[in-house]
Amino acid sequence: MQPRTTAILFIVSLLFGAFIYLYEIQGETAREDAVRESRRIFPDVVAESIDTLQFRSQDDRPFESVRTDFGWQIQSPIEFPGDDVNLDAIASTLANLKSEAAIESAGAPEIYGLGDLSKRIRFSVGEQDYTLEIGADTPVGGNVAVRNPAAN
Repeated sequence: MQPRTTAILFIVSLLFGAFIYLYEIQGETAREDAVRESRRIFPDVVAESIDTLQFRSQDDRPFESVRTDFGWQIQSPIEFPGDDVNLDAIASTLANLKSEAAIESAGAPEIYGLGDLSKRIRFSVGEQDYTLEIGADTPVGGNVAVRNPAAN
């Protein structure tokens, strides 16, 4: 084999190796992050920007809390300082909630306990309002059916 051919093959193999390393190994993290981000139910929401939380308690009483400069303030059922740790955890969970799977060609939402049958958590970021519908347990996997009505 001639030295020139050997050098060309060596350079080609270096470029091929660099491509595999940069695309397959280094790029895998970025692709996985993109997939995780695409599964978020509220992709444009950041936990720290959630201003209000509204839902019904287990005994069906309305609950509303507002984030102020001094932390969370409960507005309903009584006015009282909120538990910042727990309300921040709820806001973080809502902002980072991810879908495990999407049902293609799903039937009526009521089949999954969604729609009029669902429990709802409402929250806002500035002037934008969001709703999360919480439905029935899934038959397999120990998950719960949820839906962002604005995305459907």
